[in-house]
Amino acid sequence: MNDELTADARLARLLARPERPPDEMFVGRVERARVAEGRMARDRRGAWLRFLTEASAAAAMAAAMLALPRLEPAAEASAALTMFNPTVAAAMLLGLWFALAGRPTAAKG
Repeated sequence: MNDELTADARLARLLARPERPPDEMFVGRVERARVAEGRMARDRRGAWLRFLTEASAAAAMAAAMLALPRLEPAAEASAALTMFNPTVAAAMLLGLWFALAGRPTAAKG
């Protein structure tokens, strides 16, 4: 019986957690990773929202460019006035939008 108690005590001693202070570097790395994941998730949501907004705007512009030629009057347009028809204006507006949306933006701090 005494051998069983010493064996149990010895096993308890061998399997006990070591007495040491917490690893502050590990805790810091995990905390920084958690913060970085939160930022990435927030930025990912923002990127998807921006993508959906721009995709819907592009679809609206494409639909307008498809609809505008059908709405034009069938009158004889002179060569000087073809630059000012609604389809050309919509195409120029779409090009301006792409030029402005594609510009690099300043990084957020």
